[in-house]
Amino acid sequence: MALAIAAVLIGAAVPSMSGLLQRNQARIAADALTRALHATRLLAIERDRHALFCASDDGRRCSGSHAWQHGWLIALDQDGDGQPDGTPLRVQPALHGLRIVGSRHRTRIRFHADGSAPGSNLTLRICPDKGSATSVTAIVVSNAGRIRVQRSPATRCKV
Repeated sequence: MALAIAAVLIGAAVPSMSGLLQRNQARIAADALTRALHATRLLAIERDRHALFCASDDGRRCSGSHAWQHGWLIALDQDGDGQPDGTPLRVQPALHGLRIVGSRHRTRIRFHADGSAPGSNLTLRICPDKGSATSVTAIVVSNAGRIRVQRSPATRCKV
């Protein structure tokens, strides 16, 4: 009897633990992305140069991808080619257990020395890799360089 009760309790707890783990992974990813974006903007302002934040599969070059879960990098980009000038200053390796979907028309951010990021807004949505969610965390970078975190419909997670 006690074994049956324990089995029922464990069966009920496993799905909620999975959801908790997924929410925690999303929160960690959102914090890491937000800190990296702020660091890139500050780099541009402090060094009075253009700074680049982009998705990267190999930690050396920008991938041009809308999928950011494979990693990203921070680098200087004075020549404006959308690729790091030399070795990236910071690299984030791949994140597992979630997908990070970027804006369709913006695969990188190039902050100017005044902290702005001209072009269209960049939105990065942190989506569950498995299962479903009704809303997800989104990080938005405006043309002025302002970075904000908000909720977004999970339907926007499709690429």
